[in-house]
Amino acid sequence: LAAAAAARFAGPGLPWLLVWCGAALAAVLAGWFAMQAKAARLGIAVTRGPGRRFLLCLGPALVAGAVLTAALVRAGRPDLLPATWLLCYGAGVTSAGAFSVAVIPLTGAAFLALGAACAFAPPAWGDLFLAAGFGVVHAVSGLLVAKRHGG
Repeated sequence: LAAAAAARFAGPGLPWLLVWCGAALAAVLAGWFAMQAKAARLGIAVTRGPGRRFLLCLGPALVAGAVLTAALVRAGRPDLLPATWLLCYGAGVTSAGAFSVAVIPLTGAAFLALGAACAFAPPAWGDLFLAAGFGVVHAVSGLLVAKRHGG
């Protein structure tokens, strides 16, 4: 949610992209450390079992999103980035959710729905869709996972 607010004030172009790329980097690092902590708490390696399957499902979608980001920026179509990010992330989370609790594939489906809607919405709404997905959907699903499954 902070990134969406900052992106609105950063302005279009490179400043906007840097805000969102910074937020993505922070999210990846936070997610990695959280996965490491949970794996340590459970006495398993994050690169084995559920952690490995999750990374193998989500990783390719994140790489696809990064490649498409570079291609869309190069093509002068940054207006397509919010939908692309939501769709790629949703595909990865939905796939990873096949090996997880029920809320995870539902989270992925919510990202896919937001990405599809964003693809046909006015470009000026991109930050709102990103805030809805990476802010609100993540917060709700995270709270549900923490409450029902211990994080």
